[in-house]
Amino acid sequence: MSVIDELVEANARYADGFDKGGLAMPPGRHVAVVTCMDARLVPARMLGLKEGMRTSSATPADGSRTRCARSSSLSACWARTR
Repeated sequence: MSVIDELVEANARYADGFDKGGLAMPPGRHVAVVTCMDARLVPARMLGLKEGMRTSSATPADGSRTRCARSSSLSACWARTR
């Protein structure tokens, strides 16, 4: 089985058991978390946040302020984060 097949299968299992559809779309804690794209990091777990509490955005570690500002602006407008 290829990695893509494994990911699609895992996503199907996740979707079958997904029970968070009743959560409000804007995050409950009104926070956005911007991190680098380090695969070792799990921002929600690091900060003690659960589904529905935050939006997340991962940006390349090249110090791109433009990408970070864009992600933060979109989150503030769309998800009413602070």
